[in-house]
Amino acid sequence: MTERNSLNSPRRIQSKNGRDFWKVTDETIEDNAYRVRAAKKMAAEINSEFPQDLDPVRWRDLISVGMPQGVTLSLSGKDLSDQQEAGNE
Repeated sequence: MTERNSLNSPRRIQSKNGRDFWKVTDETIEDNAYRVRAAKKMAAEINSEFPQDLDPVRWRDLISVGMPQGVTLSLSGKDLSDQQEAGNE
């Protein structure tokens, strides 16, 4: 939260926790790249099984990136009923 709200820099936060910022950054990027590549490969594999499907699987369908910290999502009753009606068609 401190970093997202620009109250402190990522380098200072990592340093305070006894970690090397550059190493943590490189590892995080590598970890995320692995997840994206794996999801893209699996989406392609799934889509090849169903070539006529009009709703192809996208890599983002396969991994959860989550909401940014401090962000919430709220749907009103009307939004929910509209979604339910659309799903029944």
